[in-house]
Amino acid sequence: MQLVLLSVIMVGQKVSAAASDKQALQTYKDAEALLKIQEEVHRLIEVNNSLTEKIHRAVTAKGTPAA
Repeated sequence: MQLVLLSVIMVGQKVSAAASDKQALQTYKDAEALLKIQEEVHRLIEVNNSLTEKIHRAVTAKGTPAA
């Protein structure tokens, strides 16, 4: 009886380990994808800041119109 239970436990642990490995791999892939998205967002923010600065300089160079 103990040998049967031991083999059942071993199979259960193997299945559990496989599921855990699969989940860890998916977590890694998700983290990699988020890192790429974050890098792209950072790049877009830098472009936005640069364009905003250029617009600000262009507007202030012309002066403000009288109200």
